[in-house]
Formats: sequence, C-alpha cells, structure tokens
Amino acid sequence: MAEVRKAPPAEEVRGGCWLFVEGHRTKGLDGLVLKELFAGLPIRVEALGPSFHVRSAAEALHPSHPRYYFLIDRDYRYDFNGVRDWEALVERTWRGFPDPEQSNLLIWRRRELESYFLLPDYLARSRHLTNCTPDELARRITDICAGRAYLDAANLVISVLREELRENWVEHFGSVDGFGSADEALARLLSREEIRSRGAEVSETLRADRIEMVFRGFMAAMLDGCDRPVVGRGRWLEMVRASKVLPEVVNSCFRVERLQGPQRLRAVLKDLLRRDLSEQPEDFQELYRLMKAQVDKRA
Repeated sequence: MAEVRKAPPAEEVRGGCWLFVEGHRTKGLDGLVLKELFAGLPIRVEALGPSFHVRSAAEALHPSHPRYYFLIDRDYRYDFNGVRDWEALVERTWRGFPDPEQSNLLIWRRRELESYFLLPDYLARSRHLTNCTPDELARRITDICAGRAYLDAANLVISVLREELRENWVEHFGSVDGFGSADEALARLLSREEIRSRGAEVSETLRADRIEMVFRGFMAAMLDGCDRPVVGRGRWLEMVRASKVLPEVVNSCFRVERLQGPQRLRAVLKDLLRRDLSEQPEDFQELYRLMKAQVDKRA
C-alpha cells in the first residue's frame, strides 16, 4: 500500500522559506514555474488552490510563521472598475515585501502567472519554437487574444461583482460565442438571469449603469479605444485570460518531441525558465531577488 506523506514542517527547509501560491498541487503551473525559477535556493513552493485559499492562509499563518510567504494572481484587481485603488495596493505588496500589514502577501502585476509567458519576445526565446517565426508567434498571440478580449472583460466584471458580494453566485462565461463586440458582451452581461434576479436585492451594486461603467472601464484599459488588440496600445496582453490563451499558442507554434498538450506546455515553460535570470521577465527577476533576500537573512 502506498504511503501518504504529509508536507514537512517549515523547519525541514533549512535556512529557507516557504512560498504558497495558487493552483492545483500537482497539475498547476504556478508551482512548476516557481520551483524552476528558484532552482538552487532553499525555497519550498506549495500550491493551495484558488486565490481565496491563499489569502485566508496568509491571514491565518503569517503572524506565527515568519518564513511563510504568499503569492496570488492579480485577477480583477485593476483601478478601472471604479471600486478602489488596486494599482497602489498591488505596488505596495512589492515595495514593502514582506509586509506583516499585508499578511506577507504578494500580488502579481499581471492578471495571472501565465500572462508573463505571453510576452512575445520572451516566449520566442524557447528552443522549441519550430512551427512559427517570432513575427508569426506575435501575430498568433494577438489574434487569439482578439478572439476573447470582450469575453475576458465581461468575466472580469463578474469577478468584481462576486468579490463585492462575497459570494460565488454567478459563473463566468465559458465560450467566446456571442462576444464579438463590446456591445454584444455588455448585452450578455446585463441579460444574465443571476444579475437580473438579484438586482432588487442589491440594487446599488447591480445597477445596469454601474455594470456598464465597470465593463467600459475594463475595455478602455485593455484596448485603449481600439476595436481589437493592437500591439503597443492598451493592457490587453496582461489582462486577457492567459491561462486559456497560452496552451493554444504553444500547441500551434511549438513542437517538443513525443510530447503533446499539457506535457508540451510544461516542457516549453521549463526551457524558458532555465535560461539566465537576466533573460526572465522583470517581475520574475524581482521575485527571485525578494525571496533570495529572505533566504539570505537566515543563512
């Protein structure tokens, strides 16, 4: 009978630290990516599931476990929703890390970890890029993002509403069908039965004009007045659902001998992460320095 081994206590990571992240413990990409990034450092990376699990663990554990650190996706946390100054909060987690006032919590500057692998110049450095030229890769990323920009903006609005009402009462849209323009996406949002039925109960949060304001704000930030993603305009590259875009890009432009699907994706990411630290995205480099500084304090 196989033995089930519990995660070791923090003391087993001699001179090191623990970093808790989002995602599935064995299948998630966050753990895989960060273990590669921290190769050679005594840092234990553990995935805890969705963002609220990581945040809850941070609030509960950081006072008594000073070597525990926590990292979550940015997700909906953008200023353009008219709710609060998320930009300043996100930056504060980086400038003051680790900050007990923030539960030793760090928030990615992009929507999710996969967003960093959509940077065309970075992704093109993989030796597995064999089915596209770098220019074709960049166009492929742009085209796939264009196909889901309106869907992703609508789902960002749903994330905001769920967070404000502290309840997972409405699901994200799952298909790009019916999201060919901003007007179509807004109509789909406002026609959701869950929103219409709860409008009287929480009228201020679910007013149609407020939902439109939040949606238009996300669209303005993403596309900067354009009808579709344009390189150098807006923040669409960091705000689209990269975890959906990246596998499609890899499957069409990359080839890894005898590997398909998730295994191919993991091989491409590992190949990139094994390049010199100076070639990694800036936030990866900064995270490495921040965590190494915590390790060095205890050396």
